[in-house]
Amino acid sequence: MPIVEKLLPVRGGKRVCVLLSDGQSLFLNRDRLSELGLEKGAEVSPALLPKFSLYHTPERARDYAAKVAMRPIFAGEMRKKLLDKGFTPEVAQDTLDWLTRIGVLNDREVIKIHLREATRKGQGKRAILFDLCRRGVDRDLCEEALANLEIGDAPLRLLQKKCKGQSDRETLQKGSTYLRARGFDRNEVQHIINQYLSSLEREIENEE
Repeated sequence: MPIVEKLLPVRGGKRVCVLLSDGQSLFLNRDRLSELGLEKGAEVSPALLPKFSLYHTPERARDYAAKVAMRPIFAGEMRKKLLDKGFTPEVAQDTLDWLTRIGVLNDREVIKIHLREATRKGQGKRAILFDLCRRGVDRDLCEEALANLEIGDAPLRLLQKKCKGQSDRETLQKGSTYLRARGFDRNEVQHIINQYLSSLEREIENEE
């Protein structure tokens, strides 16, 4: 009979993933776990397997991952979802390898989608880099993608909305702080502010 090797809490805390010596995983509520006497080193009756062994096979992992991957997702995010669902690290990695082989997982392509959305929202490179790394994307891949990123005109529109046509020192300082908080570095902030001041000058010229 298989033996309990590890007890892992599942996110939310109400259930426990029981990892067995034969590679299977059981999912039980904590009360049920105590009732059955399943602790590390305990033997598990084969009768329990059909009832509680819900997600232990690579096939089930692939079925779950295929549904999740219907929207663009990074490999690191997929790994976390698989582990949170209770799949073993080995099954999770096997699933990631399979998804990569068939072209479903491709961090380079997903980064392109992510960058388009981030620049549309007026996020700076530092903020984008932090978010990508938080999602488990390789840092070198992130920096490569960000190297030639054009920030577009979204930051200028945000600054115009923030400053409301004012150009006094206090307003510009608040605008600078606002842009830095959105992930723009000092040089980028100065460039955006210069764009803002130029737009104000053009408005004045047009009025004349």
